[in-house]
Amino acid sequence: MAETRLADNPMPGAVSVLYIDCRPRSVAALAAHGALVTCVVNAKDAARVRSLPQVHRVVVVRDTTDCEDVLCALRRDGVSLTDYTAICGNDEYNLYPASVVALVAGKATPSPDHVVSMRDKYVQKDLVRGVGIPVTRCRAVDHLDDLTAAPPEFPVVIKPPAVSGSKDTFILHSAADLERVAEQCAESGVLGPWVVEDFVPGGEIQVDGAIRNGELVLVSISRYLQNCIKIHEGDLAAAVVLDPGVEPELYAQARDLAARVLPALDHRDGVFHLEAFEHPDGHLVFSECGGRIGGGMTDEVVQRKFGVSLHDEWARVVLGLPTGVTTPVVPDPASFGDVHLKAPQGLLLSVPGDEELRAQPGVVFGEVEVRIGERLGNMNDDSFFRAARAVVAGNDEQETRALLRDLGNWFSSAVRVDSSAHD
Repeated sequence: MAETRLADNPMPGAVSVLYIDCRPRSVAALAAHGALVTCVVNAKDAARVRSLPQVHRVVVVRDTTDCEDVLCALRRDGVSLTDYTAICGNDEYNLYPASVVALVAGKATPSPDHVVSMRDKYVQKDLVRGVGIPVTRCRAVDHLDDLTAAPPEFPVVIKPPAVSGSKDTFILHSAADLERVAEQCAESGVLGPWVVEDFVPGGEIQVDGAIRNGELVLVSISRYLQNCIKIHEGDLAAAVVLDPGVEPELYAQARDLAARVLPALDHRDGVFHLEAFEHPDGHLVFSECGGRIGGGMTDEVVQRKFGVSLHDEWARVVLGLPTGVTTPVVPDPASFGDVHLKAPQGLLLSVPGDEELRAQPGVVFGEVEVRIGERLGNMNDDSFFRAARAVVAGNDEQETRALLRDLGNWFSSAVRVDSSAHD
């Protein structure tokens, strides 16, 4: 049963939130507005979440992404859904369970149908294409054998329809690539379905921000060091926030794209994380969009650059409060970037500490997340995998990009592993 702090159920009249997952900054943002927060988390995270002073109650489930598991755990713990003002999630994989629980509780939003539009890459491309926005050509297939029988025009990108990050995402340049990836996926049990997209040339950007009542209140653009799919080749998952004064045309294009995409996905209130490609001919090509705060340290770099907390904007939407963004938003003149730092696969023998990481040139935030004696997997499998994370500050985009690369090189050379000891 859940360990509680204060009373088991929210007090009459209290603003109460059932939050499936627990991002500390999100909980803090809800609590700052007076909400009593019940967090639904898995057993691995329960002790950490119970230590957070802003958490009112904790309910432990086996899998927070399993709607049945969540509803059963809530019932076992005597949670009355009618006691809650709002039911929410803001992790990519917990948005749908939160919407289902909200539906069971009779809450109007977010609807499961809306979440599908913001999660399924094929569905959202179809919706966006329907309002005349440039979208890469794509199709859905059940199994990679379908591609073998009717080969596409290479190069193409294949990916599962509803994953985040770069996991199980591949560029195929030829039939030989298709055969190799099909064998690899069969061995790992990743059989399908798949979204198959034409390869889009150009660099990748992320557009983050908030929309209220259908009006954009914040737009931030970050340019990746390398396109996310290059993670599989050993490149860093890293990006630099661009300054609106330096890139006014790109900001105008991105704002226009977001202003058209979000209504097409029926996303008129909330935070968003949109990705697009800077096509060589100068226009933006829509890639995908999530109704969540971006991964990595997007929240940190956006707040440093623009002085706006995406967690606070998310919490305000959950609680039905007006935006906290005051206009005009004045960006910090410094350039900020964030990075996931990698370690080789194997048994970790030594790793720099937090203080050593924070002492590196340009670093304004750093946190090592692995410990000596830990067995590390292949961090090239997904952009979310990391040994440490950091935020750096430079004078402009180019300097910040160089700081991120130098930091990545320093960290990987400073880590020692026994590569013969990995599973």
